[in-house]
Amino acid sequence: KKIYVSRKNAKVRKIENETDVINLLQDNGYEILYAEELSFKQQIEIFSQYTDLISIHGAALTNCLFMPEGSNVIELYREPQANLPEMNYCYQRQTAALGLNHHYIFCKTGENLGTHIDKINLNVNLQQLQEAILK
Repeated sequence: KKIYVSRKNAKVRKIENETDVINLLQDNGYEILYAEELSFKQQIEIFSQYTDLISIHGAALTNCLFMPEGSNVIELYREPQANLPEMNYCYQRQTAALGLNHHYIFCKTGENLGTHIDKINLNVNLQQLQEAILK
């Protein structure tokens, strides 16, 4: 089972081309989830049944704790830039400790680049996403 956790309903740190991302993922068998609509218990139940997870860097990726060993996690992360803080590797470390496969897709930063790092929107390269989910 495959899942994409959307931040569509969030005020900040969204995927600006998310409609295209969702269309691509649904065409490839992914279900769309809005984690903020679920209780903690529901999140445990759901994520324990999935073997493929895609989400933007953030708390939703913590749910990989409940995924079966050997599952795949794709983290959508901003492209490294000299004027931005160093990368946060917390989910890469977490997935390694859990025996999960981790992959980054580096995304162009969105229109709100001048705001705080935790508020930056992203634009996903659809070709890179397609290649990553077909591996």
